[in-house]
Amino acid sequence: MKLLAHGRVLRGTPLDVFGLTAERRMERSLVETYTGRIDELLAGLSPQTLPIATEVALVPLQMRGFGHVKIGNVALARTREAELLHRLDPERYPRPARGLEAGQLKGIRVTTEA
Repeated sequence: MKLLAHGRVLRGTPLDVFGLTAERRMERSLVETYTGRIDELLAGLSPQTLPIATEVALVPLQMRGFGHVKIGNVALARTREAELLHRLDPERYPRPARGLEAGQLKGIRVTTEA
């Protein structure tokens, strides 16, 4: 275990063999997308947009798990984010496509407030 602990210095470098997996690449892109979205929301923040902007900022907390569980949660979180962004500014963000709705995965529907 001590040897593995020293491997932390390799994270994010070209020698990080686990960083090449599709899941790790997805996680890195999620971080970049999140920071960009927060910067975008801060530019247009007002007392009227604060509640929905806060909900958008909390969406990544739904992206939990590993493997196929995380991929499903990311899909749900992206759908939820699209719904919230449409509520925030319908002219800038189009209505999300119907199909997989927030709270619905493999036929189990969980309702959310619209």
